Amino acid sequence: MKQNIISIILTILVIGIYLIPNFASALQIDLNKEEFERTDQIIFNIKLMDYRERINNITLIIDDKLICKECSFTEIKQDYYGYGYGYGYGYGYGYGTGDNSFEAELSYSFSDLNIGDHNYKIVLNSDYDKEGMFKVKEEVISSGSRGSSGGYMLSPGEEKKEEVKEIQEEIKDVLKEEEEIKSIVPGITGAVVGT
Repeated sequence: MKQNIISIILTILVIGIYLIPNFASALQIDLNKEEFERTDQIIFNIKLMDYRERINNITLIIDDKLICKECSFTEIKQDYYGYGYGYGYGYGYGYGTGDNSFEAELSYSFSDLNIGDHNYKIVLNSDYDKEGMFKVKEEVISSGSRGSSGGYMLSPGEEKKEEVKEIQEEIKDVLKEEEEIKSIVPGITGAVVGT
């Protein structure tokens, strides 16, 4: 009778270990950058420790919107083990060995996200999930920088502004010359009429 009670307690303990893994600390997600521009690609580096089933499905949610239910991902590593248990005349349990880890990369390109903070959620096999944040920053147009030769280099937008400024100066010079010609012409025509 005592052996049956011990066998039942150990069976329940093994089942509890199998059914209640530590989900919170098991899944880690790192992003390839802290801030992104709209033309960037986010790479989610996923690492899961202490899991007991093959990972074959990854779901990505951004700002509470489902991006993909079965996302394509690049698997880097997958080693896992499972528990076995039994009861009856005796008791026992066993497990396979390995470092019990899963690593993968999930890439996501976007162009429709607003500037600011965004949240994401990644779910593995509907069992393991992790949430986090990333930021889309405003693209900064450089106002110019010094070149390697020491000269001042302008960004394409600044170059256009400089071209427009030069054209405006040329137009002003032409108008000024026309005014000077007009002021001279009446004097010439008056001299011709007086002769």
